[in-house]
Amino acid sequence: MNARVFFAAVLIAAWLLVRIPGAVLAAALLLVWRRYGPHPYGRPFFGQGRR
Repeated sequence: MNARVFFAAVLIAAWLLVRIPGAVLAAALLLVWRRYGPHPYGRPFFGQGRR
């Protein structure tokens, strides 16, 4: 196995370990923002929220 391939695999594994809780946190933050955020009609980028 190449050292470059091994380094890429370690990098991807570390990125996933950081990324998955970050994605969960971002989703929770987005839900809280859409529910309690300043815009009354939901975010325009993600469609209109539930009414």
